[in-house]
Amino acid sequence: MCTVTFIPKNNGWILTSSRDEKKVRETLPPKIHDVFNQNLIYPKDQLAGGTWIALSDKKISVCLLNGGFELHEKKKYTKSRGLVLLERFRFESLDDFWNSIELEAVEPFTLLNVEHNDELKLTELVWDGNQKHKTVKSNRKTHIWSSATLYSSSMIEERKKWFRKWCLEHKAMDGYKIEEFHQSFFTDNSAQNILMKRTGGLQTVSISRIESTNGSTQLKYNDLLSNTSCALSFDQYAFANKTRCVEGFPE
Repeated sequence: MCTVTFIPKNNGWILTSSRDEKKVRETLPPKIHDVFNQNLIYPKDQLAGGTWIALSDKKISVCLLNGGFELHEKKKYTKSRGLVLLERFRFESLDDFWNSIELEAVEPFTLLNVEHNDELKLTELVWDGNQKHKTVKSNRKTHIWSSATLYSSSMIEERKKWFRKWCLEHKAMDGYKIEEFHQSFFTDNSAQNILMKRTGGLQTVSISRIESTNGSTQLKYNDLLSNTSCALSFDQYAFANKTRCVEGFPE
């Protein structure tokens, strides 16, 4: 939830998220969950119960980054940002969610909302700790976001340059190529690389990507710690008649 890219394709799009986290923090691999009377595919943070990326059978995909526009001063927070992401699916419209959700007890975050039903729409939502911000982003351009809690403004700009250069060199884009970017090294400083590693066990632990091709969408998950991966779609679950996990949330 610390480096995210969006790439449009001729026949779809790709939303990819690198999770930079302490490697001791337990994560459950993605599965199908029944949340707010709809089916979601997402990996689960075992500590807080939320997630950083999710795909809905209503053709909505949501991805979370820690932090807003700049590094913020820490306060006492009582609600996980990963649960706020899941709350998005309680509402029919993005505007209803953003206008209704209470965030005073939530640490600053950036939420990327992709609606991919009749038309593709990419929206950036930022909670900076004081105000909510909403920006519609071009669905025909590539984008990269880096967490303001881990990277300075100058480093965020440098990472944008890496991404622009990489995109120019890889015009025939697919999911495997963008995952190569998310595992790339552009500097000798391992703390700043796209595939990052810092002291204290903080590092890129997994890469998740939601890829849509000709209207068919999958969530693909690569656990870098265990060197395991999987690709899940609602069609696969329906065919295999998998057991669903029903999640409960307080009203």
